[in-house]
Amino acid sequence: MIARSATLGEHTSLAIRLHQAIALLDRFPLSIIQLMFRVAIAAVFWSSGLTKIASWDTTIALFRDEYMVPLVPPAIAAVMSATFELSCSALIVVGLATRLATLPLLGMTLVIEVFVYPEYWTMHLMWASILLFLLTKARVSSRSITMSITYSARRGSSCDRPADGGECWPRPSLTSLSSPNRRSKAPPHRRSRRLRRRISL
Repeated sequence: MIARSATLGEHTSLAIRLHQAIALLDRFPLSIIQLMFRVAIAAVFWSSGLTKIASWDTTIALFRDEYMVPLVPPAIAAVMSATFELSCSALIVVGLATRLATLPLLGMTLVIEVFVYPEYWTMHLMWASILLFLLTKARVSSRSITMSITYSARRGSSCDRPADGGECWPRPSLTSLSSPNRRSKAPPHRRSRRLRRRISL
């Protein structure tokens, strides 16, 4: 019995430590992962864009003889590719219009996989995975965060104060309004107004 209790205690202690380790991993900031993804994927497309503009004649020849993208002339395809690679990479790193910037790069990844280099599907899958993560999990802008914090602070500090400068009563929260089992107590000046209306009626 004692040995069984000791074994059970060891298993419980191990489970607790495992749970603590998982909880510690859950607290890892998502913003750091997003920053790593931003820098990683932007470096790939930024380097490709710099290579294109470094030798423009070679780039045009590649689009004409090797890439052979359908429906788009080689010169226009080269301009679009270099423009999207440089501009969208910069936007992703800076954090401006991240969701919008990922769309052209996703389209380029799809075109490269389907029409140019389908044998490199593992690399393209990695690019698409990072871009889809940024597209779906991109954080809101700092301005939106500041506006939401300011709005929350104003809501938290706002109150119903009677005209005679009496006690300040906080407004009911969204939880109290949405819950059918909770009733927010009306301030005294509101109750007195309701009472006077009933008497006048």
